Amino acid sequence: MANLPQAFPMQPESAIASYDWQDIADKTGVMIFHLFAATDSATTNYGVMRNAPGSDPEGRDSSAEDTTLDFDMTPFISPVTIGAGDIYFNFTHACASPAGTGSHIVYCSFCKVSGATTTVIGTVQSPTNTSSNNSVFETRCLKLAITQQNFKAGEYMRIRVRVVTGGSGTYINALTFDPLNRDYQMTGGLATITAATNPTHFKVSVPFKIDL
Repeated sequence: MANLPQAFPMQPESAIASYDWQDIADKTGVMIFHLFAATDSATTNYGVMRNAPGSDPEGRDSSAEDTTLDFDMTPFISPVTIGAGDIYFNFTHACASPAGTGSHIVYCSFCKVSGATTTVIGTVQSPTNTSSNNSVFETRCLKLAITQQNFKAGEYMRIRVRVVTGGSGTYINALTFDPLNRDYQMTGGLATITAATNPTHFKVSVPFKIDL
């Protein structure tokens, strides 16, 4: 019998991902991202990463303001589809007013960025957090329903967070985004957010569509 040559083709390189049976059944894979900040000599930059090494600063606190922060992901290197479903924003915001009143509202938007164009796909608003001569810490989980979104190579995901605060007397309001989930001391030592009770990370859960 002649010995026939056998060819064993090399397996192509591929990214390794782990999904559970429900992910496979639904063809969706939920990925959890952390919001974080990084500083250089002049500016503070805000980002989105699955395994963020930390954050500097770990949060933002102030008195009256209306501020928008854009947390950007690295651009996708190949086309990606985010399935129709729910995006969840999980975070803690706080009001500390030992001698006054404070209020704090957080708006979370899911955006697609293509070149110089930012498209807001949807926005969800937190309940108002208020305090009066005390400190109030609230951990939120906000749900935003979206339709299927197709991202081209070079486009990227942006989480836009708008913080609206106000009050009177002595007060401070805070929003935290520390992937390491450490205790956060608010400016002036008015209050400390204890991570064991109110987590100081800011997580975003996104339903990616699995192409099997």
